Amino acid sequence: MIISTQTGYTHDKVRYSLRALENENLIDSRGQGAIITEESNIFLDKIDAEVDKINQNIIDMKQ
Repeated sequence: MIISTQTGYTHDKVRYSLRALENENLIDSRGQGAIITEESNIFLDKIDAEVDKINQNIIDMKQ
């Protein structure tokens, strides 16, 4: 498994993580890999917004 080799994580951890992403409809499994879904883009947009809020809170606390 290429991801395992590149990251140093065990095959089991990679498979488990990919399965979890698939269960959350964030990726679709394909014959030779996986692709992200539209839901993953929505999820990432939400995460970006939350990170922006946290960064703003930190800036506000420093003032």
